[in-house]
Amino acid sequence: MGTISNPNLKPISARKEESGASKKKKRKINNEKTAKLADAAAKFFKLDSSSTPESETLSNDTERQSGDPDAADVPISSASDTALEVQENQGETDSGVRGFEIYENAFIASDPSTWNNPLKSGERSQLMSNRPLQEIPKQGEQGSVSFNVSQYNKIGSNPNNPNELYARDWLLYSVSTNSLFCYCCSLFARIDSRKTQSPWINFGIGNSGFNDFVHQSRRIKGHEESQMHFQALICWRQSEKASRSGNSLEKLATAEMQKGIHHWKQVLHCIVDAILYLAKNNLAFRGSSSQIHDDNSGNFLSLIELLSKYSPALAIHVNNLSKNRTSYLSPSIQNEFISIAGENIRREILKHIKSRKFFSIMFDATPDISHREQISEIIRTVKISKDGCYIEENFIRFISFDGKTGEQLTKMIVDTLKNDDLDIGMCRGQGYDNGSNMAGMYKGVQARVKEINPKAICIPCAAHSLNLVGHNAVNKVPAAKLLLGQIQNLYTFFSASPSRWTILKKHTKKTLKAQSHTRWSCKYDAVSALLEEFDGVYEALLELAESSEVNAQTCADADAHFNQIKKDMEVDAGAKHLRCLLDWLNEFRVNGYDKSLEKAKARASEIGVNCNSGFDYRASRGNRPSRYRDGVQNPPTQSNEETFKSEFFQKIMDQIIDEIRSRFQTLQQVASDFSFLWGHKLETYSSEEMKKNVMDLVKSYGNDFVGETFLREVEHLKRAISAFLDKPLQKTMPLDILNVLTANGLQEQFINCHTALRIFLTLPVTVATNERSFSKLKIINNYLRSSMGQERLSDLSIISIEHNYVKDMSFDKIIDDFAVAKCRNVQF
Repeated sequence: MGTISNPNLKPISARKEESGASKKKKRKINNEKTAKLADAAAKFFKLDSSSTPESETLSNDTERQSGDPDAADVPISSASDTALEVQENQGETDSGVRGFEIYENAFIASDPSTWNNPLKSGERSQLMSNRPLQEIPKQGEQGSVSFNVSQYNKIGSNPNNPNELYARDWLLYSVSTNSLFCYCCSLFARIDSRKTQSPWINFGIGNSGFNDFVHQSRRIKGHEESQMHFQALICWRQSEKASRSGNSLEKLATAEMQKGIHHWKQVLHCIVDAILYLAKNNLAFRGSSSQIHDDNSGNFLSLIELLSKYSPALAIHVNNLSKNRTSYLSPSIQNEFISIAGENIRREILKHIKSRKFFSIMFDATPDISHREQISEIIRTVKISKDGCYIEENFIRFISFDGKTGEQLTKMIVDTLKNDDLDIGMCRGQGYDNGSNMAGMYKGVQARVKEINPKAICIPCAAHSLNLVGHNAVNKVPAAKLLLGQIQNLYTFFSASPSRWTILKKHTKKTLKAQSHTRWSCKYDAVSALLEEFDGVYEALLELAESSEVNAQTCADADAHFNQIKKDMEVDAGAKHLRCLLDWLNEFRVNGYDKSLEKAKARASEIGVNCNSGFDYRASRGNRPSRYRDGVQNPPTQSNEETFKSEFFQKIMDQIIDEIRSRFQTLQQVASDFSFLWGHKLETYSSEEMKKNVMDLVKSYGNDFVGETFLREVEHLKRAISAFLDKPLQKTMPLDILNVLTANGLQEQFINCHTALRIFLTLPVTVATNERSFSKLKIINNYLRSSMGQERLSDLSIISIEHNYVKDMSFDKIIDDFAVAKCRNVQF
């Protein structure tokens, strides 16, 4: 047969014949040792080359052949070139177990029956970097039915030359199970090949491999020539070559994994981009179909289909979609990405709020399309930056809440701030509408919050207050209420019919405007539109009243409106854009009437209206029956102009002035408390006045300021900032002073002034931002999307309202959050 030339083959001791009983006894002892092998693994150590006897040292040619995998396929030309000196190692025990390589996970590299199946992380790399030694059968088990170690070598194609041998370095013998395994097939066989349950790859703890030793020569050769073995062997050689060149199997697998991760990230980038685009623009996502190529698939899937034309990765993904394949396009995945994006924006906003220390809360409510009460949460802060200081009012969420009492609403607000990790002790302002449950003096939300934090000043919403000023003033003056009612009826008459509206547009350039109960400026717009287009409205009504193509009711209504606007035209001059400044209103009350009267007369003259009519309808209301006239002196008769002045103009002006004084008292008081820090007062106040204002502010805000230091800062503030101002000091505003201190690094020297300005600018003036969030609510949660969940509604709203944060959002961060949220089908 020739000399054995396998470099991994260990020395074989001289064979000694033993009795059957002796063999049986030894086999029993060995089986018991094998059963305890896993627990006794620490007894075995990797064979150290430094302790190997010289008799076991391989020749140079043999070392070259063992180290070079490609050399295993080179025929061995002569026995002398590959001869091994075979001697028994004196240090070897009788157990027959040697050369076992023990790793941290306690499996034996040379025994596939002790490997994990499947292999754990890192075990494949260990087996690749430390190729297992080829074990030999234990003494006494070599015979006709045992493994023949000569099978470790393959005879060349010329049977007449038995010295031409090739090493089967893929063949492993398991001592523990007395069976054979294929090393390369166990590590590199394809998944479909593993389903064949071949004994050659049946590795695993306690598993047996091939043990038909009667036919071992034929069966080993058959496996060697199989397709599975050929493919696995090629893969093994390629991985060894890659390892020698620095590209190990682990690196190749990592590179392949990174390639897959890159592909999926490109796909998910497109998906996230599409979701954020639709959310920012308040567009619906889904259609009636969930198939991407259907006509009714909705905006999201249609947008994905469009993007796939310009993204190769997304195009591959869309083309490979199937029923059981991961798509990440389902509605639940859309909701996950919406939730992650919304939460990231919310987290970023709250982080900025906490870094700015002081904040104000603003809450307002409105019913949605599903008749649920939606409360909008807005936080107002001042952004401090050397590039410029800004006031920011950030939307946080919509809260569905049914409670109506001040106690219930206060608990909800306090709990919400706690969940947002915001300290209510740092709240310096409250902003609500003027409802009694919110702004009530004793049991409203603002009063209950002030019990928790006395520094949280509530300022009634200026916009709501101004609207109530005009609304209440008109309701208390019958003539004004009648006038606005007639103007609204005129708009309703024309807008109720497209044909009437067409006739109106034919005669006017500017159409009539509707009035709103919550927006006083709409009343001004309605009156102004009628004043400017009176001639056209007049002609349109006349055409309708005389037309034979309209019904009798329309003719009657047109004729009635025609007569109304003829009769009351002079009071149209009362349409004014009311200001909230009391001095202007007082001056206008004294001097404005004559100017307004002259304008009204000029306009009435242009359109042919009698200026002496308009209030004569009141004359009949004052007449008494004849039986009551005796002894009663009738009041002196007033002219039409005098009646208009006393009954309309003066009454409505007095009511507006009284309403403004009462409703804006808190706003004026707060502005007065802080006003010594800017403008005219900073320039002109005396030292005593400054001291009084400073001490009053310190008393109100406690430990936010240090009194003596604050006073010294204010005394030096005027001189310090004058050189940095680009406008006269008396024209400066609070934000101007704050910007000067921040941009020029003076906040440390004027820390109390800087803090006071920040607190003042943090205080809310209106809840207009809440009202604007309601506009988004009506767009997002419309009648076609009325079943939308609360969390989805809040997340879509914050993406739409706070879209500036979306521009700076990291898509990779969203994808990473998506990946760690739960176990995914793919890795990215």
